[in-house]
Amino acid sequence: GGWFIRQGVDKATIEGNKITITCTSGVSSMPQISQKIDFNKLHTYFIRIKYSVVKLDKYNRALHVLTATDKYGSGEQFLDISSDKTNGVLSIIISDIDLPFLIIRPWSYTNDIGEQCSFEVDIYDLTKMFGAGNEPTTAEEAERIIYQLNVPDGYNAGQLINNNTTA
Repeated sequence: GGWFIRQGVDKATIEGNKITITCTSGVSSMPQISQKIDFNKLHTYFIRIKYSVVKLDKYNRALHVLTATDKYGSGEQFLDISSDKTNGVLSIIISDIDLPFLIIRPWSYTNDIGEQCSFEVDIYDLTKMFGAGNEPTTAEEAERIIYQLNVPDGYNAGQLINNNTTA
């Protein structure tokens, strides 16, 4: 368990579900964190990432979120979420996931030494929480149910990554 930190990261700190990485170098580095998740191919998941990055890439993208066959990003499959803001929340509902690693990278490959990016990652197994066929169908609906209605942690049997995440 825990987060794997790849090249381009000088140091990483984890407090609860917040991961902060400090970049080591510029152009060719690809700061990245990854974690193996026991996704069930038949289940539906809600992924929510609260993030802060220093800058956007040349296409005005902040994060690169994908699943992969290993912690390095082999066989990657991009998740269809992006943002043109340096701070915010990205969320998506996914299903039929074959690849066991969740990977998060700042989009910009030109991070300067000492720049920091932070991510707060929550993943919920909606099928486990609501039952097959009863899952929220949009990220907005899942966000409202889980965060705005303040569902207590004890009820979140489907929560895979939460404030107890450790490195």
